[in-house]
Amino acid sequence: MFVPEETKLATVSASKDRLHHFDAARALFMLLGIPFHAALAYVPSGHWLVHSGQTSAFLGMVAFVTQSFRMPGFFLIAGFFSAFLLARRARGLWLQARLTRLGLPLLTAGLLLLPLQRAMLAYAQNGHVIGWQIFTLPWPHPLDYLWFLPCMMMLCVLLALSWPTLCRLIDSRAMQRFLALPLIWPILGLLAGLWLVGMHLYALLFGAQPVFAMGFIHVEELLGNLPWFVAGILCQRSADVRASLERFQPINLAIGVAALIGYAMLEGSDSRVATASLEVLSGIAALCLVSSLFALLTRWAARPSPFVRKWVDASFTVYLFHHPIILALTLLSVANAVPPLIGWIGVSAAALALSFAMHQLISRSAVALWLFNGIPFETPARRGVLADKPG
Repeated sequence: MFVPEETKLATVSASKDRLHHFDAARALFMLLGIPFHAALAYVPSGHWLVHSGQTSAFLGMVAFVTQSFRMPGFFLIAGFFSAFLLARRARGLWLQARLTRLGLPLLTAGLLLLPLQRAMLAYAQNGHVIGWQIFTLPWPHPLDYLWFLPCMMMLCVLLALSWPTLCRLIDSRAMQRFLALPLIWPILGLLAGLWLVGMHLYALLFGAQPVFAMGFIHVEELLGNLPWFVAGILCQRSADVRASLERFQPINLAIGVAALIGYAMLEGSDSRVATASLEVLSGIAALCLVSSLFALLTRWAARPSPFVRKWVDASFTVYLFHHPIILALTLLSVANAVPPLIGWIGVSAAALALSFAMHQLISRSAVALWLFNGIPFETPARRGVLADKPG
């Protein structure tokens, strides 16, 4: 997952004030894509590109829990840094930089990595790997795991167009009083869930959300991730929301866990009330769990750390490469009948190491960094001072 947005401060002079815990959160949400995707081959529902034929209830739970907050957290951080930098730059220049930072890696990975994935699947389908089945995604997307990049680009365009109006709305006294409410994260989660219910009702009444550009642009993805992106903008515009995000509140965690349990109990029900309840519970669980996890990162990662910085710098490259690596390793694991838990641990560890090694290679080349991370040739980032990479 992950799209992404800016992860570090935009001026060298302000480097001492960098938001290290926001950096760490973005990296964590992106890196969680590794255990999540590695687990999908073994979940009972079997909805990933491949399925081992062996299932694991534990790995199904890993995928379920991770999926509940990973992409919402990623888009929240993206919204925060988008607003943070847009408040300090001209809208046109900011948007131009964003579209370059996101579009160039999308083009590079789309031309190099996605064909590699398709070749591996075609090779497996021809009978060279046995004992597993190919599964299609419930929402086919020509960009597969890179879907979040065009989604982020569209969100950036919307933000640039609406920025002055959005600022006036959020900065109004009435909105600031609302954002100062004690349980703001469960409330925002409820509103996000109601937004998702509205999307579901639209689909029932009018059919699926439109798809443009031969399937590369899904309106459903844009609207479905808009609440998390807006929540990040609220964090940047409201000191109260940000303080609540950075302060651990046990009640937020309790509400998030309860909502997640409720979702698991209702999942599979066909009634319309249950379907609406699932959307509401997913919104509450997502933002309550994200706020709780972020509060812990505020305690543990608010100070500079060379180790954390290394993974922050590598996180975007790791995300680009981890998926095809996991696919290849999973095919090998399945072909050799490796037990699910051992296979998951081995694939996750190897994918993390190999993806990080790819970043080490790419970081040695200005051209490669430009192609895979969208970093301009002459920026302080190349001197190790600023790594303003896309989220």
